[in-house]
Amino acid sequence: MFENEVEAFCLMQTSPRTQSEYRKDLARWFSSGYPLTVEGVAQYRDYLSTTYKPASAARFYGTARTFFRWLVRRNIIQESPFDFVKGPKRTTDEVINVPSDADVDALLRATKTSRERAVISLLLNGLRASEVTNLSAKSVKWTAEYGNYLIVRGKGDKERIVPLLEETVDDLAAFEQDNGVESDWLVHNPDGSKLTYDMVNGIVDMAARKARVNIYPHMLRHHYGTRLVRAGANVFAVQKLLGHASVATTQRYVTMDLSDLVEATRKDPRNLGGLRVVSGNLEEGTGSGEDGRSGGSLRVATA
Repeated sequence: MFENEVEAFCLMQTSPRTQSEYRKDLARWFSSGYPLTVEGVAQYRDYLSTTYKPASAARFYGTARTFFRWLVRRNIIQESPFDFVKGPKRTTDEVINVPSDADVDALLRATKTSRERAVISLLLNGLRASEVTNLSAKSVKWTAEYGNYLIVRGKGDKERIVPLLEETVDDLAAFEQDNGVESDWLVHNPDGSKLTYDMVNGIVDMAARKARVNIYPHMLRHHYGTRLVRAGANVFAVQKLLGHASVATTQRYVTMDLSDLVEATRKDPRNLGGLRVVSGNLEEGTGSGEDGRSGGSLRVATA
């Protein structure tokens, strides 16, 4: 049922990887056995919520909801029961996996060619792996006032502007110098052909194994977003740079860990003596020790 419609819907997506993921998402719904009723959709929602992580459950449900809304707009069905059932709750406090600066530096040192370096540099400039593969040779623009920037076409075929880091400009220049082949693509194979998503993954994976670090392409995008937020960039500007449809997605980068909080308090001019807490009922799991520079009523909090 709806086989032709599913294929037509998926082919509307510009990214081959997105097409593939949408097919899997819709196959998950159709193989679930739940009826296309409000009750059946609610049961499917509950199944996703108890089986998968919140972000995955929300995505699987969202793909099915979008598909059936598309069927309504095409007058293939009269109404969609997905519009009457609230989707799985997506957590906004999810801790994202961000590689350390040391691991990123090790990854860059492990690259063997200017092509590998250029690919990783673009990922560190906030691009998705699929966006790197789709950058045309004319993607890079320049103005006297703002310097070099990219025109990136991302999810949903939406276009955004991403200023290029000086490091990325240098790495792209080195690649262009080493690869004098005519190509329609900004970063390409030695014969000028287009990179694939798997090739980008392979470049990062090979360098990561050589550097002995656990890094995959999307983690470098996380590193970019986290760097910007920690440097004080406005979260709405970061949203635009990353191409997030919702600022709620970007706000994951605002989550601060203990090291961030301690570093912030150390900048307080009244905190010259270091971070301290009054002794007494310390929460379980917090170590403490006497601070020799103060009276016995104060203890240094360690973690």
